[in-house]
Amino acid sequence: MSPMQILSEDAGGIRILKLHRPPSNALSLAVLRDLSGRLARAGQERGVRGVILASDLPKYFSSGLDLEELFSLPERERSRLFMEMLELYRQIIQLPKPVTCAIGGYALLGGWILALACDFRFIAEENGRIALSEIKLGISPTTILVQTMMHLGARQSTVKEMIFLGKTLKAAEAVREGLVDKMFPTEGLLAGSLEETRKLAKMSMSAFAAVKKSYRESLGPVDGPLWRQGQAEFGAAFGSRDSREGFRAALEKRRPVWR
Repeated sequence: MSPMQILSEDAGGIRILKLHRPPSNALSLAVLRDLSGRLARAGQERGVRGVILASDLPKYFSSGLDLEELFSLPERERSRLFMEMLELYRQIIQLPKPVTCAIGGYALLGGWILALACDFRFIAEENGRIALSEIKLGISPTTILVQTMMHLGARQSTVKEMIFLGKTLKAAEAVREGLVDKMFPTEGLLAGSLEETRKLAKMSMSAFAAVKKSYRESLGPVDGPLWRQGQAEFGAAFGSRDSREGFRAALEKRRPVWR
C-alpha cells in the first residue's frame, strides 16, 4: 500500500491521521490495518495526548469498504473486511486517549461506523453528510451499531429512517439529532476539531480513560454476547443473495434488483 494513503502529522500533542485514498477514501484491508497500527502507536506514545481522524479529500471522509477489493476476494473470505472494520471500531473505543473525528464531506457506511467509534464527532457545515445505509446493499448494520445510535440521543424516527430507508443526514440535522457533537464551517473544520481535541487532551489521561470506559459501556458492550452477535449478523447477512446483488449493483453504479 502506498504510504500516502494515510497522512500523519502532530500538532501540539495531537496526532492527526488523514485518509488520503482518492477518489473517496474507500477502506481497503491495507488501509484498515495501517490505520489500526497508527492508532496503536499513538496510544503507546506518551507525547500523544489525543488523535483526530480526518480526510485529506474535500468531498469524502470515507465512502466505506473498498467494493472492488471486496469482489476480488473469494466469496468465503469477503466477510473478512467487515470483521477487520469492526475490530478497528472496537480498537478506537478502547483506546485510552481522546479520539475525535473531523467529518468533511460524506461519511458513509463503514466511514460513518469509524466516526461512530470516536469520542467526539465534528462535521463540516456546508458539505458534511452521514449515512448508515447498509440496507441499500442488502445487509444490516447489526444490533450493536443500531443500539449505539439510539443511545446517542437521536430520535427513534430519525434512526429508523437511516437504517430502514438508508437516509443521509446533512450536517445541521446530524448535530440536531445528537449523532454529531459540533458543526464548523468547512474551511475551519480541522482547526475547530483541533481546538476541541486539545480541550480533551488537557484532562488527566487516567481519568479520561476511566470516564471513556464508563461512557462507552453505557452505550453497549464492545465484547461479550452482543458483540459476537454483531459479528455473526454481518457474516450471515453477507452470505445472502441480496447482499451479493446489493454490493454488485453499488460497484456497477446501478439500482439493485431484489428477488
